Amino acid sequence: MLINDVKRIQTWDAQYSAMCNEDGGIIDDLIVYRYPEHYMLVVNASNIQKNFDWLIANKDDPC
Repeated sequence: MLINDVKRIQTWDAQYSAMCNEDGGIIDDLIVYRYPEHYMLVVNASNIQKNFDWLIANKDDPC
């Protein structure tokens, strides 16, 4: 879903990334923040619902 390996982000750091569709097309650019127990995505305000729907629809994809 994202072009970066978010597991490599250190706790309390952030990384600029892109969210891609199944063909590699860019859905949105975003910033991923890593906290001790979770991650937070900061997306463009106009794409919140579109990004949320994409993540929910593809959350079980093992890619």
